[in-house]
This record gives sequence, structure tokens and C-alpha cells, in this order.
Amino acid sequence: MAQNLYSDEISSLSEATDRFSTEKGLLLLRPHRPCCSSLHFTIPSGCYALVTRHGADEEYIQPDGSKSIVWPPGLHFPHPPWVHVSNLVTMQTIVMDLPVKACKTKDNVTVNIDVALAFRIMGDPDLGEDPNLVRIFVYELTPRGLEQQLRDAQDEVEDE
Repeated sequence: MAQNLYSDEISSLSEATDRFSTEKGLLLLRPHRPCCSSLHFTIPSGCYALVTRHGADEEYIQPDGSKSIVWPPGLHFPHPPWVHVSNLVTMQTIVMDLPVKACKTKDNVTVNIDVALAFRIMGDPDLGEDPNLVRIFVYELTPRGLEQQLRDAQDEVEDE
């Protein structure tokens, strides 16, 4: 179980699958941009990927012509060197341990409760979810922001 939620950097996209599977609170990886980029990149399965062109988000164009902010897994080419994967977000379910300590019951008895919260970042179009939620998570909420919201909600329950 994860105690904290966090993001990290990786030197290669190939590291993502191993990192997401072994580090329990890891939600977001930012690949280092190599100095000599190639004309292709491979997005690992099990991740939402955001791709940028000159630092601005680049939408993926589906075979039917529709666009999505989240790029699918697999090999993508040919792309100029200034197009690269900027963020990878895990699609895995994360279990976070949120112990509630010294909670008072209605009859004024103090109890300790161990809460485990299971969640995942939504954004899978195959499940009818909005891929823009991944973008909002990466740029606005962030792993630390999500953890803070969960801990604040926990503190509210303890104070009641």
C-alpha cells in the first residue's frame, strides 16, 4: 500500500512499466528529453501518455480522424525530434493507506481506524471516460495535490 503519492523523472520510456509496478505511490513519470532525439518513440502499455511539440500539448489523431489528448501505447513514427512524450500516468489501481487515529464515536469512545483507499486516474476512452481528465491531473491537480485533498478529507472526518 502507498503511504504517499508522488511523481518522478526517468531517463528512458522503457523504465516506466517497471517503475509503476514496483513503486506503490508513483502516479506520474516525466521522461528526460534526450539531447539527440530520434524520429520515433514507443509508449508502454498500462500508461496514459501526453505528448508535446515544442512544449505544447500535441493531440493524437485517431484513424477515424477524431483527436485525443492521450496517446495510445505502441510505436509512433515518424515524428520530428521536437515531438516527444512529456508525461506518463499510470493506469493501475493505487491502494493508499490512510489511518484515522483517535476518532471519537457517538458514545464518546476513541477508536483507531485503518482506512485503505483504492483509486485510479480516469481517462480511458475505451471505458467511456474523458481523456482530458489525464491532462487536468498532470497540470492542475498533480500527485501531491491529490494526496493533500485525500488527507484533508481524512482530517475533516477525524474532526467530526
